[in-house]
Amino acid sequence: MKNYLLYLILIFTKCLHAQTFTNTYTTMNVYFNNRPAVQYPINSIDTITYSINQAICPSVVNDTDGNIYNVIQIGTQCWMKENLRTKHNNNGTPIPSGLTNTAWGNASYPACAEYNNDSTLVLIYGRLYNGYAAYSLNLCPVGWHVPSNADWGILYSYIDTFPDVSNRTGDYGSLIASGIKEAGISHWASPNVGATNYWNFSALPGGIRNNIGYYSGLNNYGNFWTSTLDPYDGGYYKELYYNKSTIVMWNTYDYNAGYSIRCVKN
Repeated sequence: MKNYLLYLILIFTKCLHAQTFTNTYTTMNVYFNNRPAVQYPINSIDTITYSINQAICPSVVNDTDGNIYNVIQIGTQCWMKENLRTKHNNNGTPIPSGLTNTAWGNASYPACAEYNNDSTLVLIYGRLYNGYAAYSLNLCPVGWHVPSNADWGILYSYIDTFPDVSNRTGDYGSLIASGIKEAGISHWASPNVGATNYWNFSALPGGIRNNIGYYSGLNNYGNFWTSTLDPYDGGYYKELYYNKSTIVMWNTYDYNAGYSIRCVKN
């Protein structure tokens, strides 16, 4: 079979110059986001031009307590790579913690908790926040916010252009959870279906604290509050599972539930 020359024009916006690489192949693997490769004959491709975006995200961000979080850029968004663990709002006001089961279930104000009251878990899984904390305006570091449904939607559309919309909320992503769950079973329960962490988001299963104060789900699922509040449907959150490669959106009127939070840059 005759070989064809493939010219790849790489435009480096950061370096502000172009480079040309020449190789001799007969076929080329083309990847659409994190989907399996599709092989194309070289003679069907003329020129491929792509840009490597200049970084727009800081490498880390600090909260009011001095906690340091690694940051990951996905598309045009900057996401914390770790679950939030602050005990203070960004204006310095404390977020009540250490509540008894009764106090937690009766709270009508922002509150946070450590899973099973175990402070050693906080560094890995972060803290769990009730809905009142999630819908406050000062929870994340200055310049950051609790992501809305729209923010999550931008993430979805970037990492999976063909989502599965078969469920009742139209919010499953066929590969979304696979690409953002931390891989392996160091923190996720086995078998951690599909997890590749392709996008380096490193989503973790921090479990929940329910509306009467009991904890469950550590290593099995991770629930993440959004800042989207609908008076007819309640508050929204995202849920990932150890035994599924999908992510789903649920709604709840139970603002006394405690879930994890990832912040996104304004």
